[in-house]
Amino acid sequence: MALKSFKKIVMAALALSLSAFLVMPVQAADNAGADERVVARGGDNYIDGFDPVFYANQYPDVRAAFGTDPALLYQHYLLCGKAEGRWPNAAGPAGTSTAASSSYIDGFDPVFYASKYADVKAAFGTDPALLYQHYLLCGKAEGRWPNAAGPAGSSSTTVVTQPTGLLTTAGTYLPEEYVYNKIMGRKNVPGYTEGTYYTNGTHYYNTVSCEGYGPGHFLGMGCYGYMMDMLEYATDYQCPIVQIPASWNNLPVLHVGDSPRTNNDQHTVVITEVHADGHTVTVTEANYNSSVHWGRVIDLANPSTGLVYIDTIWAR
Repeated sequence: MALKSFKKIVMAALALSLSAFLVMPVQAADNAGADERVVARGGDNYIDGFDPVFYANQYPDVRAAFGTDPALLYQHYLLCGKAEGRWPNAAGPAGTSTAASSSYIDGFDPVFYASKYADVKAAFGTDPALLYQHYLLCGKAEGRWPNAAGPAGSSSTTVVTQPTGLLTTAGTYLPEEYVYNKIMGRKNVPGYTEGTYYTNGTHYYNTVSCEGYGPGHFLGMGCYGYMMDMLEYATDYQCPIVQIPASWNNLPVLHVGDSPRTNNDQHTVVITEVHADGHTVTVTEANYNSSVHWGRVIDLANPSTGLVYIDTIWAR
């Protein structure tokens, strides 16, 4: 039905029984102009927490037809908007919450996604369908978070826990997402791509403190040097690497960037993903069959993994 015809019907209905609806005063914003915003707010008498201010600002086609009259906007929502999936307020579609929805893969949360990524919101607004399409086609591959739990893995059962803080030399805080994106950003960089030749003959000297040794005084070879290089780069060369005790039956809370020493003190890997069980991880590593490798999944709680300690950048 065309909006103009719909408006005539609604106006006629309102003329017969205007008292049946909550009518509220509307005033222009202080900075009124071509992109004027409505400042009046809705009341508790609306179903689904309908907010006429949000509705008018969110849907310019509806506003062009009905202006900022709360009663007309509410009628449009009741008779058309709800069925069309339009949002009654900033929380999202009726009957949902800001929590991640099981109807989306990876527990995608459109409200979280729009608020976290300003560039996506600027391009697609808060339309959940468009935001979800962006995540599926671009965001997931870019390492963007589908919800507050962290970057997604191969299924919705994969989450990354949020750390309490980073050890930094500059007193700054780097979120886990930042570390994840930096590490994964190297996956297609020459020297770090899958299959690149990498053995104990490849050396790396520390730039920041590593296990208590000052810059330039700790030589890492092969897998260990790869770990040092990766963690220093991922934290912009401002987080010391420290060693913490760990074993298959005594695991700390794991984070992206943690680097378990496995194979009974023979091999170091860098965690890129922590699975929901808290002990299964996806890793990147070097000197694995004499090369760089991405994506191997290991269970650190399995005694056969041979975990002896963890090198980490995270405060414990």
